[in-house]
Amino acid sequence: GHGEISDNDGTWTGLYLAAQSFRYAVTKDQSVRRLVSESLDAMLYLEQVTGIPGLPARAVRIEGEHGFGDGHAEWHRTADGKTEWKAETSSDEIDAHFFSLSICYDLAANDKERKRIRDMVARVTDYIIDNDYLLIDLDGKPTTWGVWSPDLLNNDDRWRMQRGLNSLEIISHLKTAYHITGDEKYRSEYDKMVKDHHYALNSIKQRITILGHHTWHDDQLAMLSYYPLLLY
Repeated sequence: GHGEISDNDGTWTGLYLAAQSFRYAVTKDQSVRRLVSESLDAMLYLEQVTGIPGLPARAVRIEGEHGFGDGHAEWHRTADGKTEWKAETSSDEIDAHFFSLSICYDLAANDKERKRIRDMVARVTDYIIDNDYLLIDLDGKPTTWGVWSPDLLNNDDRWRMQRGLNSLEIISHLKTAYHITGDEKYRSEYDKMVKDHHYALNSIKQRITILGHHTWHDDQLAMLSYYPLLLY
C-alpha cells in the first residue's frame, strides 16, 4: 500500500489513530505505541499548519508530492513555502478529530500527549462556539459543511436535511470537549443546545430516509458522533 493525499486526510488518519489506540490498549505493544504517536502527531499537525487556532486543514501536501504547487484555489502555502494545506474543512474532519482524539486520550496517550490533545480540543471547540457554531475558513466565511448553528439548522429550510446529523455532531463534540478538558463552559453549552435548541430531539431523526438523499457517508459520520456521546 501507499499513502495519498485526499480531501479527508483528517478523517482517514483519525480512524487509523483510533484503531491503533484500541490495539495498544489491548496489547500494550510498544511498536503499536509508536504508530499511535505518529498518527497523533499527524492529526495535531492538521490544526497547527493552518496558522488559525481551532481550524484544522482538510489535508496537507509537501514539496515533491503529487499536485504540489498546482495553483488550486483551496490549497494554501505555508510561510516557508514547503507545505500546502487544504481549506474548506468539513464536518467530516471535525467528527473524526473528536472521535479519534477522545479514544487516544482515554486509552493510549501519555501525559504530554494528553495535554496536547486537551489544548487542541479546547481550541477547536472554542473556535466553533466563538463563531456562532460555524466553522470559519481562511477567507472569513463558513466552510460549506461546517455548520452547527441553531439559526440555520432549526430555522433555515435549506439546512433541513442536515438538521438531525449536524445536531448530533455538535452535542457529541461539546460532551467530548467537557470530558477531555473538564471545562464547565462546554457542559453549559451542551445544556443550552439540548434544552434551548432541542438538538437532542433533532438527533432522533439524524438519518435521512428520503429515497435518493441518504448516503453511506452520513452513516459513518453518525457513528463517529454516537460513540463518544454515548460513552460520556
